[in-house]
Amino acid sequence: MPFIVGMMLIDDIVLVTEDEMKHAIARLIDAEQILLEASGAASLAAVLAGKVQNPGKCAVVLSGGNIDTETLKIVLGVNESAR
Repeated sequence: MPFIVGMMLIDDIVLVTEDEMKHAIARLIDAEQILLEASGAASLAAVLAGKVQNPGKCAVVLSGGNIDTETLKIVLGVNESAR
């Protein structure tokens, strides 16, 4: 049933890279002080990367704050040896 509903409502599917998701996470932290895991920021990553056609009226679902510290360090560019 969900597949049938999805086929009727989804216009397009796009793929984003890990780097595009990291960029979206960093933008959310900087602009809105929102921390998300990579998959939760994938929809925003697609919009920021210009992969969504006519994004003027679109919904971006942001979900999931289960990001591990190692990934967060990479996103923020934290270097352990700099401490």
